[in-house]
Amino acid sequence: MKIKIIAILLFILILVSVVQAGDLEFQLSYGRWTMSPFVSYVERETENLIKTELIRLLDPFLPRDMYSTFQSVDLSSSGEILAFSLWYNFGKGSFSLGLKGEYFDFILPYSIYSEQSVNIFDYQLTRMETNGQGEVRLNSVILSLLSRWEIFSQSKFRFYLFGGLTLLPYNGEISLEQTTLLQTPVGDISYDGIYSETINTIRGWDDSIPSYLLSPTFGISLKYNLGRRLGIIADLYISQGTFLAAGLSFTL
Repeated sequence: MKIKIIAILLFILILVSVVQAGDLEFQLSYGRWTMSPFVSYVERETENLIKTELIRLLDPFLPRDMYSTFQSVDLSSSGEILAFSLWYNFGKGSFSLGLKGEYFDFILPYSIYSEQSVNIFDYQLTRMETNGQGEVRLNSVILSLLSRWEIFSQSKFRFYLFGGLTLLPYNGEISLEQTTLLQTPVGDISYDGIYSETINTIRGWDDSIPSYLLSPTFGISLKYNLGRRLGIIADLYISQGTFLAAGLSFTL
């Protein structure tokens, strides 16, 4: 770990020594993340993750080929991000290339309902109903490769459009509080359970769950220069979800 930190510091020192004044810009920002109003790649994969894990939990009760389609998986979302960006400005700064790293802590509460049955001709042999409330907690570091274009400037204000690619390591934990009712000709069985499992462990049972999610990024950025080097920034962008962040900018 110490060797990696030293290597990163040396790289920054070399980079600072070769760039001209005004070429390099650092940004530090904090913001919020939601999936609304868009249905993103990470949301679709998380819904598949929940269904995969629920099927595994129901295996002891009914044969897998007798499951019916799950009737609902309802997701909502909220989260926080802390981002660090490094931009290299070309020419007078009208075009820039950037790298961004974002640490995020993201919670997706969900509710589920499913119903399965086994019928012999017109006779219902067994019926199972499952209700549950849980959450998927994602935490990792998002990495983005970006391009930025200045489309408007006046006095101390700068307005930018930016876009690129975002890579999200799909890691975290899923938890569920469930109630399952199994109805049989000889009586009913009710089961209440609370459990949690890491996404990495579930991925070991089902290799269709991805390790990384890659998506395009598009957004707008507003910058107000407080001085020759220091500024305030506000970003609104869409990638794995919808992000809104604000922070400080420092230009070398």
